[in-house]
Amino acid sequence: MTKQEAFDKMVAHLAHQKHRCVIDSVCAYRGPDGTKCIVGAMISDETAALIDGIRATESTSISNDPVWEMAKAELALEDLREPRDKIFYIEMQEVHDLSYTLEDIQARLRRIAVHYELDPAIVGSITAWSR
Repeated sequence: MTKQEAFDKMVAHLAHQKHRCVIDSVCAYRGPDGTKCIVGAMISDETAALIDGIRATESTSISNDPVWEMAKAELALEDLREPRDKIFYIEMQEVHDLSYTLEDIQARLRRIAVHYELDPAIVGSITAWSR
């Protein structure tokens, strides 16, 4: 998968879901009613369950090395290599976790698109957003 394809898939996921994936006010890879975080949309249910399972003892951010090790095979990109793969996903995860408004999430995604020289057209498909 290319970086553009990954970006498009994650943004399309958010456009469809329209809100963060949370459990007890904490972001999660999988949540109620089949919700997924932005990076959770890129990994299998099995990997998401492993990562969400360590929540009680450590951070489940993709920036956490044990979490990255669990997920990186499923997140591999043809046109990025470590550590830039990881940085791309960290930035995308921060969009999911830290965006408060529709304008905020769209602006954050457009900045990522510019930084990685991606086509931001799909960002406009996000028409609603709530935390």
